Amino acid sequence: MKTIVRTLAITLGIFVTTGLYAQGPAPQRPEPFAREKKLQKDLELEQQVFRKGEDKLNYNQHLYNKDEKGKPAILIFLHGIGERGDDNLAQNRLAVTEIVKNIRDNKRKVLLITCQCPSSELWAPLHRGGAAAALQPLPSKCTGLIPDLVEAKIREIDADPDRVYITGQSMGGYGTWDIICRRPDLFAAAVPVCGGGDPKQAPVLKEMAIWIYHGDKDTLVPTVLSREMIKALQDAGSKRAKYKECPGVEHNCWETTYNDPEMYKWLFEQKRTKESAAAKPHKFTDEEIKAAEARRGGMPR
Repeated sequence: MKTIVRTLAITLGIFVTTGLYAQGPAPQRPEPFAREKKLQKDLELEQQVFRKGEDKLNYNQHLYNKDEKGKPAILIFLHGIGERGDDNLAQNRLAVTEIVKNIRDNKRKVLLITCQCPSSELWAPLHRGGAAAALQPLPSKCTGLIPDLVEAKIREIDADPDRVYITGQSMGGYGTWDIICRRPDLFAAAVPVCGGGDPKQAPVLKEMAIWIYHGDKDTLVPTVLSREMIKALQDAGSKRAKYKECPGVEHNCWETTYNDPEMYKWLFEQKRTKESAAAKPHKFTDEEIKAAEARRGGMPR
């Protein structure tokens, strides 16, 4: 028995010595966010951070076709829940490639800004209708920074203040509704995609150009949420809102929306009117705001 053990030990030593038993090099792990980094480079997007006090908002930006005549427009894009994070990259995974393609192909002079929501926050509450759809007294921290970012960019690049647009899909659709309800005076047009808003806020949006998109087979974000918003806008007297319900489409309605050339043609033709620039949001009481501030401790912000 000792002879057998000794023979095995000698054989193992030979394997190790000759490298026959030596472990090969560890397999290389893929670089984190390699695809997203390549995408960012291909789309010419630059990482930026907007700060206000202790709060910050990660975003990417690029001014396309800057040598074209006239002042640039601004387009804000809000991603869905799966692209949240602090990497300042993931927000470009869905829809942004199609948006950039249209801007490039049509030589549109546009500053595109793709914002990223932190993992601990939401652009807006993801309600499924009813009383839960009510606009909250305070926006989430990241959402609340977007109008400040837009106004800073208007000054920074001398953008056209009458051609500021916003769009977003899924959670970003909710965020689009939330932001335009709070700042109806700031945006010329909005394209909320498969999201939900507060129908009671329709009167403050009746002067804004809005094109709503939703798939008729969406069970994640019920299609009825967009149907309720277009009805509320029409009942409020809006002549500038329209709705496209995509037949046979489930939650991934953004694929239809951001591949629709008619949407872009319509969007970039819109201008803020005197009436929309004068629109006033719903005013919450000091008590409502204080109560919302007190609740923020345990809520996504």
